[in-house]
Amino acid sequence: MKNPVYASDIKQALDKICRSETFAKSPRNIRLLNFIVEQSINEVFIKEQVIGIELFKNKYDSSQNDGKVRVYMFNLRKKLIEYYLKEGKNDTLVFEIAKGQYNINFIPRNELPKSKRFKSKIAYSSIALFTAIITLSVSYWLFTGNKNNYCWNSFFNSNAQTTCIISDHKIFSSRLNDGSIGFVRNTNINDERQLNALLLKNQHLDYRLADFTFITKMAPLAIKELSSWFISHDKDFSVLLESEFSYEDIRHQNLVFIGQSKTMDKTRSLFLRNSKVFSINIDTITYTNSNESIKYTNSIIKGKRLDYTIVSFAPLDKNTNALFFSSNNDIGVITTVKNFTNKEWLDEFYATLPNRDVYFNALFMVSGVGRTELDFKLVQIEVLEKTD
Repeated sequence: MKNPVYASDIKQALDKICRSETFAKSPRNIRLLNFIVEQSINEVFIKEQVIGIELFKNKYDSSQNDGKVRVYMFNLRKKLIEYYLKEGKNDTLVFEIAKGQYNINFIPRNELPKSKRFKSKIAYSSIALFTAIITLSVSYWLFTGNKNNYCWNSFFNSNAQTTCIISDHKIFSSRLNDGSIGFVRNTNINDERQLNALLLKNQHLDYRLADFTFITKMAPLAIKELSSWFISHDKDFSVLLESEFSYEDIRHQNLVFIGQSKTMDKTRSLFLRNSKVFSINIDTITYTNSNESIKYTNSIIKGKRLDYTIVSFAPLDKNTNALFFSSNNDIGVITTVKNFTNKEWLDEFYATLPNRDVYFNALFMVSGVGRTELDFKLVQIEVLEKTD
């Protein structure tokens, strides 16, 4: 006979989970867990749309099947498993969210199926062993002073989480010549302010912001490279679209930006804010020093694409940093991300810097056909010493 589970026991277990080290830096997971637990205690059966509205408020459109809620439920499931393999390994009450479900179950540990308990013990032993190995490796790394992750040190060697922001493009609905409604993209417009300015000058246009956006090829290819790089260092990261991003999302977190400078919105205030020599105007990057001012503009010559990409490594706050990979063409971002996640290339790049512990803004030239790289070189670099 199964033992009853009381609301007081559930709330006590919830409080312990939310105060745990596993959940300490996951405010959205804490908020989601609190919500679904409260609904379960009140015997409310919840669906994806209800969670979406609770989490994202007016940013959530229930008519779109964009998978946001499923992603956050997947992350919460992972966090709970991690918690029960660590701080919660002796908890008498286990919170379980079945795959594909949005409602939570509360199961006394002694009523868990033996297969689950066995897997938990084996998994925990493996994690303990792996943690011991990593601890020894980190100790050796600290002893030798070999900071071979360079600009990635704060991403891999601290407890701060990482968020990757992907620039996305606004889409507009418009009435076509045959009277039907279609969707168009204007590369010069990526926010409502720009749209209103265009409509003011061209009142015959019938543009309206669509309720979805799109991303270019650079996004999935860059994410693939970043995922492999982070996994190889036993780290992960979350992903947000620029259109969904708020400063609260990266409070006390590291940031990686992938995308076009001309589609930046909130991230624009963070990009190149420490630079004294670089400025950007749409497709033109200007480098200015005491002796000269040089303009670099993307172009196509005899079928060969010439793309200029900026990689900016800069501080966010005292303990977190940002890495921007920004170009208005796919080939530049794809190539720079590929190189900056390659240990041998990083060794060569940092050998040209005055020391390893610096911030920088670097301009790279990438040439190629289509999206295939043929040539890649550093054109200009601004080195910025770190300050306490």
